[in-house]
Amino acid sequence: MEFREVAGDKSVRRPSFDVADLVDTPADFHADFTYDDVRVTGGDQTGVSGDGVLRKCLVTGVNLTEARLSHLDLRDTRFADVELSNATLDVNTVRAVEFLTCRATGLRLAIGQATDLYFGDCKLDYAGIEITKVKGLTVFEGCSFRDARLFGDLSDTVFVDCDFAGADFAAQRAERCELPGSRLVGARGLLTLRGARLTRDQAISVADVLATEAGLVIV
Repeated sequence: MEFREVAGDKSVRRPSFDVADLVDTPADFHADFTYDDVRVTGGDQTGVSGDGVLRKCLVTGVNLTEARLSHLDLRDTRFADVELSNATLDVNTVRAVEFLTCRATGLRLAIGQATDLYFGDCKLDYAGIEITKVKGLTVFEGCSFRDARLFGDLSDTVFVDCDFAGADFAAQRAERCELPGSRLVGARGLLTLRGARLTRDQAISVADVLATEAGLVIV
């Protein structure tokens, strides 16, 4: 197993596959699909509707704008440079999955259970992200969440160097959530992040918002 180190002392398991062993397969996410040990490169899947399974897959350069994919099972899979703007992904299970440099403006992402999930350098502005249960570690690194909404279980979730201007948090759990280097100015719903760890500078930057959300009157 290969692990990606994050935030200095944490690690998230990376997808386990050998690129040389993958079979090239054209993108086709219509209806029911099952992909195992394949590499899907390029292809226009705009507005496609389907559900299925991806195991030990590499998906690169595919256009999934406004796609509607449901009942997904994602395991040991990497999405790189995939267009996910205004797409809807309803995922049952995620295990050792990476999203790298994906454009996902307006994405609607719902995950039942996430185990070792990593987003790196992704544009998630105006997205709606809901995770029902985090098992293991979930990491967002270098991502933009401008005017996005984040719901559900954010425990054991690490946001590294992310931008939350205008974002709205509605977390049900946030124990051991960390936000190293992230910019929280302009974010809302910060009181739902009970149990999360902030630096002193981060706390000072959002002090007015926290006070207002707590019902205090600043004079």
